Amino acid sequence: MLYVSKLVSTSMSPDSVQASHILIRVDDGDSNKIAAAKIKLDSIKTVATRNGNFADLAKEFSDDLGSGENGGELDWFTKGRMVPPFEKACFEGKVGDMPIVVSQFGVHLIHITDQTEPRKSYLLASVDMPIEPSKYTADMVYKKASKFSVENNTIEKFEASEMEIIPIEGLRAEEEVLGPLGIPAKEVVRWAHNEETVVGAVSSPFELDDRIVVSVVTKIREEGVVPFETAKGMIRPMVLEQKKAEKIMAELGTFTSIEEAAKNIGVEVRRADNVRLSDQSIGGGIGREPSILGTVATLATGEMSAPIKGNRGVYVLKLEGKTDAPSDGDSSQDLNLAKNNNFVRAQRSAQNALKDAVGVEDDRAKFY
Repeated sequence: MLYVSKLVSTSMSPDSVQASHILIRVDDGDSNKIAAAKIKLDSIKTVATRNGNFADLAKEFSDDLGSGENGGELDWFTKGRMVPPFEKACFEGKVGDMPIVVSQFGVHLIHITDQTEPRKSYLLASVDMPIEPSKYTADMVYKKASKFSVENNTIEKFEASEMEIIPIEGLRAEEEVLGPLGIPAKEVVRWAHNEETVVGAVSSPFELDDRIVVSVVTKIREEGVVPFETAKGMIRPMVLEQKKAEKIMAELGTFTSIEEAAKNIGVEVRRADNVRLSDQSIGGGIGREPSILGTVATLATGEMSAPIKGNRGVYVLKLEGKTDAPSDGDSSQDLNLAKNNNFVRAQRSAQNALKDAVGVEDDRAKFY
């Protein structure tokens, strides 16, 4: 994607404005009705300026019943919240001004009651254009990939080529995405799991999103228990993760406060607010950590946990406070969500158990 921007102008403008308004509604945009509304609002403006009773006049004359009952008060708003003519008048005017503007809703008498300190604002004009290969370029790349698949039709030739090789371990039939490429590639998965595909088979080019992929089958793992030498590469990251966790727990040593624990390993204490058992992810950059949610539910206010291993690190927790769940509202919604999730999980587990019990082989992934 190509982006080109030009600085058109700069100005001093507040970030937020507080204003009130009186609206005379003109739904059909009739010019005579608009002119009559302007005359009426100009008279109201004269009275409001003289008597300082804008709120009372808004209650009496405004067709915006919602704000009219509050004296025309609209509270604070930022740019992008109001229709353009209304916004322009509020952000370009000064506190105390009473401009009259026309919008699709009718004619407004605005009273600017407050503004934040003006800050420098920039107006940019931008153009964006997608950068895509031409049909000629796409055809040339596809021809090159086709030639490559024909000339490098063995594992040895394939791996000895100068093209970028991306190894993908343990590609299963039910997967939708092609490993580290992170792109949908169901057709590649189906080709690899076709009964006629053998070790050493080289595919024709596959067009995937913005890439053209040629694949080679380097190994087919038979169904059953995975040999240790094959599984070693898969379990190595998990073993390293466990060993790192044990090392960090040893470095934590003994401590009497969470601040002391953080100091022992040279990190800062991080805070997570509004944590709920139904959360899929914990704030403060922590992410998905079921072990934290399970542990914190067992703590009393002020209590500190022992070190626990999570998905992304080792944690020591201290519960600073607890809020009792309300009898309705969010808590009931969370409960219903949990019930639904557990129902789906139980249903899936039951289906899998039935398939295993009667020996059903689910090969749908090879075709869909």
